[in-house]
Amino acid sequence: LSEETRLVGAVKSADDANKRFGELKTWLTDFASTLAPASQRSAQAAKKQLDFDLQGIMPVDPVGVAKIERDLNALWDAVEKAGEAYYSRDDSTAGRAFMSDAQSHVLSVNNEIDEIVARVEQRALSRRDAAVIRAQQAVKLSIIGGIIAFVLALGVTALIIRSINVPLRRLERSIGAITEGRLDVSLPD
Repeated sequence: LSEETRLVGAVKSADDANKRFGELKTWLTDFASTLAPASQRSAQAAKKQLDFDLQGIMPVDPVGVAKIERDLNALWDAVEKAGEAYYSRDDSTAGRAFMSDAQSHVLSVNNEIDEIVARVEQRALSRRDAAVIRAQQAVKLSIIGGIIAFVLALGVTALIIRSINVPLRRLERSIGAITEGRLDVSLPD
């Protein structure tokens, strides 16, 4: 169950990461177009939360998290370059090119988060299915064990009844013979 709990936690972290990434995209886009310090601070706060969520995914999919982190760093760099191109150099063509590059990283992060969720959910489903199969096998073994125990109990009961009945029948025959007047019959021990 601990593995299943870990996988469910990772799915929740991936869902949270997806939400945080949406916030980060919003603030980065705003920052690139306005260079507002408040947008930059909000983007940094969203990135910090996203990093926290990614740490929750790391134990179950370190490769996917590493890919997301690389894309996030490239995204951040592209947005900063776009902002610089727009405002410091007054070069909207370069700014748009950097934002286009940033958009490719956005798509990559979105895809990777979706793939992580799919992989982790698949692992969780596989673990669940395996647990169900083990539970079904345990039930079958319990039923078989119960049937065997019942049959053994019947056998032991039959032996005990027989061990009591055989001497009683002998005693009954002897008493019946004595009642008929045959006194030469011996009584069983």
